[in-house]
Amino acid sequence: MGPFMAAGINCHRDFNALLMDMLARLADCAGGELQHELETAFGRICGFLEIDRAGFWQLVEARVSLWNTLPAARAAAMPGEPEVRLQT
Repeated sequence: MGPFMAAGINCHRDFNALLMDMLARLADCAGGELQHELETAFGRICGFLEIDRAGFWQLVEARVSLWNTLPAARAAAMPGEPEVRLQT
């Protein structure tokens, strides 16, 4: 086994453990807490994968909209960046 194989296997196990924990939390959460749990899970996955920016899109009645972003969308876009409008 190569020197980096063990690190890859441990990383895979850590990610599986993260996913299992999030699935258990989602299965046990009340309806009113679902959005918060989804946002938390999204942040944890992005943190684990070391992703700086990400977007969570949803499809509702043939319309695609940005539901959540990481980091959270700002009220006004920075110069040179596209404006992001969240559907609430």
